[in-house]
Amino acid sequence: RSSLMSTSNAGEPSDVRQRNVAGEKAAKEGRRVIEVSDNNVWLALWQKYVNANKTHPLRTKCLTTGVLMATGNCGAQAIMMMKGKQKGFIYRKLLAFVFFGTFLSGPMGHAWLKFLNGHKVRIKGQLLILYKIILDRFLYGPMFNAIMMSFVYKISGQSWKGVFESLKKTFWAAQVLNWKIWPIAQYINFNFIPPELQVKSL
Repeated sequence: RSSLMSTSNAGEPSDVRQRNVAGEKAAKEGRRVIEVSDNNVWLALWQKYVNANKTHPLRTKCLTTGVLMATGNCGAQAIMMMKGKQKGFIYRKLLAFVFFGTFLSGPMGHAWLKFLNGHKVRIKGQLLILYKIILDRFLYGPMFNAIMMSFVYKISGQSWKGVFESLKKTFWAAQVLNWKIWPIAQYINFNFIPPELQVKSL
């Protein structure tokens, strides 16, 4: 029987054998591997991303956050140039946001959500979701906003004294706006986004 199986496996294409081996390994470890058609490139890429989040969560989230920060900064700089508020693309700003996303925002978000989804409490259901939102918006939110705003002011060329003065003028208004918008977003995030994918929605 074993010889028949080995003969059958030998006749399979290498990519099929690799998927079979990956599926068996995932089943033993209690993981789920998403199967998609080879013809659908986007779904295949999404499968790789989801699996990378499970096998290398910190590295994947750091790189994802860095890419998202870079994309957002490119868009912001394009808008500033179209409005005439900025002359030319500032690569130093782009590199600074890539650094912030990859080495600060990514690891911070990963560690925070690991704590938020991992520590044990006696409540369940929607009460647990509300508990997570309160902790997230009143503990992590203000801390992250202060770090992020300080970073933006600093790379704009301000001294540390100038950074603190700018924070005094703008932090509270920004934080209030954050409380008006992000609790709804986080309600959706904690209810419908799998834990391993939540950091990019943070």
